[in-house]
Amino acid sequence: MKISLGSDHAGFRITDPNGVVKLDFEVDYISTKTGTPSGYASLGPFGGDGGINTGTLTTADITFDTSLARNLNNTGYFVGGTQVVGNAVANLLVDSPPTLNTTDSYVLTPAAAAVFTAPNPDSSESPGWNFHDTYFATIKAAKLASLGFNIATWKVQPNDDELHNSPAKPCPCINATDPNPTLDVHDNGTGTTTVTYTQSLAVNDNSYGTGTDATWGGKTHTFSNLTGSDKAEFRFTNGNGQVVNDFFIDYLSAKTGTLSGYGSLGAGGGDGSLITGPAPSSWTTSLDDNMNLVCPPPAGPWTTNSPASPGPDPACPGWEFRSIYKVTVNNSIFGASGFGGVTVPALHNSPSKPLTCPGTGGTGPCNLTITKKEAHDRQIKITIRNNGSADEIITAINLTWPSATNGTLKKIKLDGDVIYDKPDIAGGTANLTTAQLVADPNKRKIKKGSSDVLIFEFEKNVDANFAHYSGTVSFGPNCTLTILP
Repeated sequence: MKISLGSDHAGFRITDPNGVVKLDFEVDYISTKTGTPSGYASLGPFGGDGGINTGTLTTADITFDTSLARNLNNTGYFVGGTQVVGNAVANLLVDSPPTLNTTDSYVLTPAAAAVFTAPNPDSSESPGWNFHDTYFATIKAAKLASLGFNIATWKVQPNDDELHNSPAKPCPCINATDPNPTLDVHDNGTGTTTVTYTQSLAVNDNSYGTGTDATWGGKTHTFSNLTGSDKAEFRFTNGNGQVVNDFFIDYLSAKTGTLSGYGSLGAGGGDGSLITGPAPSSWTTSLDDNMNLVCPPPAGPWTTNSPASPGPDPACPGWEFRSIYKVTVNNSIFGASGFGGVTVPALHNSPSKPLTCPGTGGTGPCNLTITKKEAHDRQIKITIRNNGSADEIITAINLTWPSATNGTLKKIKLDGDVIYDKPDIAGGTANLTTAQLVADPNKRKIKKGSSDVLIFEFEKNVDANFAHYSGTVSFGPNCTLTILP
């Protein structure tokens, strides 16, 4: 339950007819609280992650609750830390009941079954346990009267700027205009592999304080939002599909010995941690580089305000606004089976930007993004996601590559289907149309809502520097996607 504990909150705001904010407060989602059956409850605006930003409130002015607090204290029935009614096996402070109204993974006593299958007026999704993340707040009439509140002309509304989930679920879409997030994998040819994860600017960035970018929707992003909590997980597998290395990289924390006094602590401190295998041999993040390499003292440290965004800002023209994690591991971790793959299964931003997902019908004929790039052995792999509402079929491929290193281009695959085979192409340039590609359009198809891997196979081990390549893939006359660099 620690994901929700002590950090999640939601904001509420009351404004008069002139738009003047008369009352603005945040309700804590769940915190430790004595005197409750479970030992946990919402502290409202008076503790935990709650607070009062504008105006005043006393405990006599407001009542509050949240769905998780009701679950634990009304449905879970804990007494003295012991769950006396509810699930007979799992501890509700660790595991919630199963979602989607299923109970097959839980062993329920008759009393517990009655609790979790009883109608729940707060939830249309499940009968007993409310899986919705819900906040309840009621301002007493006397308090509203003291503000001069008029229901006909005043506004009572949620303050979305003050909604915080730690973490939020990944948005089920990728911003169609942003080619990130990307995951670049480079075999360095020296017994190491470097992985660079670049977040979408639609999710988070290195702008804060007076330099906060407009894409934060008027909310001031702070330096403290980026330090001590943000992290990314890197999970490596070998050629047999076994997880051989898994760790979180800290984004930025206080760090002695650095020019700015801040830096990434990698997998060994801050919000970094080691799960499986050895720590990476080296690491960095874009904010670490900004503060210690790009604009170190006397230009920085930038502990209050970033350079102005969008840049370049004369104060620091080279500031990187993208949130980037970069790690290097030794290839020895993969063993005899070699490199298998790498993913970033977990990412924490505190907070993320509000995301607007593209519509399902009005995104046009080309809604494709690159989500991963890899260079290993004799292959370049590009993962393409189709975010649109229709299948897309490859009609042309244009690619240039360092032929002195890679040799000839021998084959192109889309996942398991070969879409180009012979003849081998020399000279470092390929311009392929449907006349040269496989005739079956189903083998050149990326289905709507899915991702496929475009694989280029070369004669020799490839150059791992994507800057030495250029390439596009066309999906009909109105859709050309840049795949490299």
